[in-house]
Amino acid sequence: MSDLSYRRLHDLDAAAQWFLRPAGQAILDSEQGLIAEALRNTHAGLPWLWIGPSNGVPSEGASDAASERRHATSNASADNETNDPRARDDRAIDHQASDDQASDSTTGRVVDAFAANNGIGRGLRLCISPEGWRGPILCRLPLPIATESLGAVVLQHVASLRNAGSGALLAECARALVPGGRLHLLALNPISPYRLRWQGRGLRGADAPHLRQLLRDVGLAPEDYAQGVGPQWATELSELPQAGAGLRAAYVQRADKRTIPMTLIRQRKPLSLVDQVPVALRVPAEPADARRRRSAS
Repeated sequence: MSDLSYRRLHDLDAAAQWFLRPAGQAILDSEQGLIAEALRNTHAGLPWLWIGPSNGVPSEGASDAASERRHATSNASADNETNDPRARDDRAIDHQASDDQASDSTTGRVVDAFAANNGIGRGLRLCISPEGWRGPILCRLPLPIATESLGAVVLQHVASLRNAGSGALLAECARALVPGGRLHLLALNPISPYRLRWQGRGLRGADAPHLRQLLRDVGLAPEDYAQGVGPQWATELSELPQAGAGLRAAYVQRADKRTIPMTLIRQRKPLSLVDQVPVALRVPAEPADARRRRSAS
């Protein structure tokens, strides 16, 4: 995502906001059990990485605080007689920074509560924002994560965002996974009737075979079949997954990072030599009586 423009990031953030609507929230709620299981069963208890559109819970406290600040600022501006545009720009930047801090704080509390309730250990949660991937850190690609340091990665609907650079992100996740680590890729199902609810929102469905090929391209070994999750049409929670994507609103495709171990080649015992001459080249000794007959003739 390092090559995405500022405007493109705003478009991705607007598309990700659909998941805060009731239709999108029903999908996120249906996926919580799968995500908790994925992060709880990390390889060797290593840290995890979870990237998605949002934390799935509207930041009501942050919104209320931001509204109060904007209301107080508007009153102060009305009393203030200055019309300096630089002052207005500075106030706008300060308000945006305050809103971002409140949102990050709320997201952190939600993720901490989710981790504590599900026993998923420690990890990093990042969400799409107009500036990049936001969470405890703000970054773009390449991810500031050490190579082969993660036991599990969850990409929640990153592939559902148009032009999100998901191929480059997959490569980064494959780099950060340890051998034996697992990637869980959640995507919208393009053949589900539920697609009518996200059409025109900057989202897209992703074919499971296409995603499996992308996973192979970055060196991962995907499972042969995806697992359907979420509702088919009704905007309601559906916790029980099914074999195959079917008509579910979303599905999860899993892939493992495998490495070919080095196999020691057993050294063959060399052939024994007699008088430093290979056995195959030795000339058999001539019998004594044959030498006498040849000498007499």
